[in-house]
Amino acid sequence: MFIIMKKLVNIFICHILYHVKYENIEQLNQYERCLICPNHSNIFDPAFIFPKTDNLYIMAKSELFKNPILAKAFRHYHVFPIQREKSDVSGVRYVMNLFEKQEKIKLLMFPEGGILKKELRRTKIRNGAVHIAGSLNIPIIPVSITENPKLFHRVIVTVKKPIFPKEEVLNNKEKLQETSNELLKKIYE
Repeated sequence: MFIIMKKLVNIFICHILYHVKYENIEQLNQYERCLICPNHSNIFDPAFIFPKTDNLYIMAKSELFKNPILAKAFRHYHVFPIQREKSDVSGVRYVMNLFEKQEKIKLLMFPEGGILKKELRRTKIRNGAVHIAGSLNIPIIPVSITENPKLFHRVIVTVKKPIFPKEEVLNNKEKLQETSNELLKKIYE
């Protein structure tokens, strides 16, 4: 089913609804274990990455899981909920368990915490991605996606060079925030 779904998403969303062009896409599959962290301005942003990446899990806002049918479909395709408005200890524990149990896993998460209004973009970032990557000693791959793309127009997905957060940032809030800001800068440069 995954192969069929990837092809459908690739054809319908990445070629018909939008005309997606990829730059440095080979970087996504260079690491067997990593976080993929793009900017987020469109509900289809995960769909631009899904067909190009193997072993992908996607972190999504818990509100999307209120509908039981949709929740079941999401979980089938490795999309899992996270509480955005508070520290979601169970969500982070779930992520840690995923990485502990699987040798090959890529996690797509939006470090800004969701789709932000234009005036808040590039200014607000959460520390979760850096914290998870530092704890697991895995790279973060920043990804830039064309902001607010219009239907039937070109979307450019640019994969950037990875960031390797050190475990030492976990114990220092300033360094944690500094590394998160570096990630945000890399996504948007």
